[in-house]
Amino acid sequence: MYRACLDLDPEYPNALNNLAVVFKETGRLDEAITCYERALARTTEPVAVYNNLSLAYFQARNPTRAQQVCREALALFPSATDSWFNLGNAFVARMDRRTGARYLTRAARLSPDYFPALVNLADALKGQGLGEEAIQAARRAAEVRPGALEPYVNWADALREHGRITEAIPVYAQALANQPTHAPAHSNLLLSLNYADGRSGLENLKAHRYWGQVHADPLTPDAPGHANIPDPDRVLRIGFVSADFRTHSVGYFLRPILESLDPSLFQIYCYSTGTNDDSITEYFKRAASVWRPVARHSDEQLAALILEDRIDILVDVAGHTGGNRLLTFARKPAPVQVSWLGYPNTTGIKAMDYRLTDAVADPYGMTDDFHTEALVRLPSGFLCYQPVSEIPTEVNALPALEKGFVTFGSFNNLSKVTPAVTALWAEVLNTVPNSKLLLKGLVFADPQTRQFYTDLFTQHGVDPDRLILLSRIDAADGHFRAYHQVDIGLDPFPYNGTTTTCEALWMGVPVVTLLGTIHAGRVGASLLHQVGLGHLIARDRDAYVALCAGLARDLPALAVLRRTMRARLNASPLRDEAGQARAMGVAFRDMWRAWCRGRTEATTSPPS
Repeated sequence: MYRACLDLDPEYPNALNNLAVVFKETGRLDEAITCYERALARTTEPVAVYNNLSLAYFQARNPTRAQQVCREALALFPSATDSWFNLGNAFVARMDRRTGARYLTRAARLSPDYFPALVNLADALKGQGLGEEAIQAARRAAEVRPGALEPYVNWADALREHGRITEAIPVYAQALANQPTHAPAHSNLLLSLNYADGRSGLENLKAHRYWGQVHADPLTPDAPGHANIPDPDRVLRIGFVSADFRTHSVGYFLRPILESLDPSLFQIYCYSTGTNDDSITEYFKRAASVWRPVARHSDEQLAALILEDRIDILVDVAGHTGGNRLLTFARKPAPVQVSWLGYPNTTGIKAMDYRLTDAVADPYGMTDDFHTEALVRLPSGFLCYQPVSEIPTEVNALPALEKGFVTFGSFNNLSKVTPAVTALWAEVLNTVPNSKLLLKGLVFADPQTRQFYTDLFTQHGVDPDRLILLSRIDAADGHFRAYHQVDIGLDPFPYNGTTTTCEALWMGVPVVTLLGTIHAGRVGASLLHQVGLGHLIARDRDAYVALCAGLARDLPALAVLRRTMRARLNASPLRDEAGQARAMGVAFRDMWRAWCRGRTEATTSPPS
């Protein structure tokens, strides 16, 4: 119909605009953009066309041109709410959340009930660490649409990221009550449970298994129809699915394994579901036998591609963290599926066969019943750390020797620094005279968050002058140089640090950890065992305080430990990239042989 109109008048603006909409909805973005550009020349309703054109550029991943189109519209129509909204989104897409939030705020002021602007504003503020402002925007969006999902997710995320876990959990529950089948929001709730103090492994298993029953298990075929050849000794295709083949916490542990797996035994397929590639991504591309950029693939499309690639063992490194593809794994595209690295708990889905761990993080017979997967324990630890070689930062002398007081520190995200954690850390400060505590996190850009944490410590008798609260440090090496101010690292609980513990040790800072009863609370112990520092593992909270005080009393020994720490790491299993890759390769081969045995038995068993 639209083409018939254009046959009569090739520049008829309404037909061009409507045809462009069709093109955009079918993914033909270049043709859509051309039609919108032509429609602008003659339309009597340019605001709508400008908005459609900017959205088309945005969808085509050209936020710069989308910004230009929005500015052209606003020069003519400065009160065009949609143009301010689209302009804000374009800046956020370019990771300029501050500017984006300014324009989204303008849209919300022009139209106070403009729901999409309020939702996106909350997200942009949250991304800057401005938690209280994000919460206010999210709450306003919830007032506009109380039955919607998005406001409650943003609201709960902001609470969680600021350590307010007990407040976040019921807000997540409200989000799910509004939209019970929304798997990502449900994953966010599960993630938050890992931070909550006092939960048992069986409680967590029940919550994760319910996620699987609602979202994943109905997608799992009874007979997947894998065409993989059941030869136990052939070269295997190992697929890794991740959004974090880049500068990211997951990348520091994933990269050394991919670079060290024996290419004569394994072909590496990387399925990159992320869009934020950087210089580190190139290392992953070189390590891969096959690189698949699949950010635009649906879960179903990705599963079909993996099945077509005949992947033998498929590895998930996200669990229930953001952007996960568990609904791809639910479709069972590979004969053997493994969870590892990025999430400290079970996935809860029946299609996941194994979980890689070790005997410290998951002692035999202690945590097996908390997982839907079979636990496979690597002999020397389930983690292998590769420091950021692109940012060389040397270990400095013990700062306490110069300053005359001990500085404790934690660079963990504030989700882990809950009121229960601050209470114990306050006891450490009260036990070690004149000591200080340095906390670093993006959320300390928010004055109200700084006050919230200051108040938590003052409630336990800690003077605010003893707290050093650092926000983001822009310099490339600034994050690591901040460790030059720290003498002793403090590990949070019940969700221990992982990357932050490795970074602290790499910078010469010993870390004291409290041993938990489930995986999330035992990762610190696993890491310290790997580097021969098991004496820094506390069995209870009193022992945690005593360990910290003991380290602080013996500064000469602490100085020696700092000076020798990097050599200690380099000589440990934590840095043995080849050894850890061999151990993982053995585990993969054992998993594969088990599948081959099962396949052979299934095909040779007589009919019942």
